Amino acid sequence: MQNYNLKKLSFLLFICSLGYCTIISPHPRLTVNKNNIALGNIPFDSTISIQYVLYNLGNLDLVIDTVTASCDCTVPKLLKKIIVPHDSSNLLIQFKPVNIGEFNKAVIIKSNIDSSFTILKFSGFAIKK
Repeated sequence: MQNYNLKKLSFLLFICSLGYCTIISPHPRLTVNKNNIALGNIPFDSTISIQYVLYNLGNLDLVIDTVTASCDCTVPKLLKKIIVPHDSSNLLIQFKPVNIGEFNKAVIIKSNIDSSFTILKFSGFAIKK
């Protein structure tokens, strides 16, 4: 009987090593349509909208705790804080450049996934008209 249990445990460990442990331990999985967006040239005196699509490809609810921006010139708005498995939510960003020239901005998402944070970036050049 012990030999049978040892074989069962060995088989279970083998299955987990192949990446099939999600069957045994369900979890949410956050995927984003684009992690980095290059905006190119944008007028300095304008406000632009950027959209990211957040997907939950896991098999438990994805709960977004917070969405923060790297500066006050970037305002994030999440349409849904709980994303059920195999569903998505839009993350809308309003950005108004504060200086002329190159910019690199980040939006940080804290959720219930394994890694602590998900970082989304966008960049471009603010130019005079």
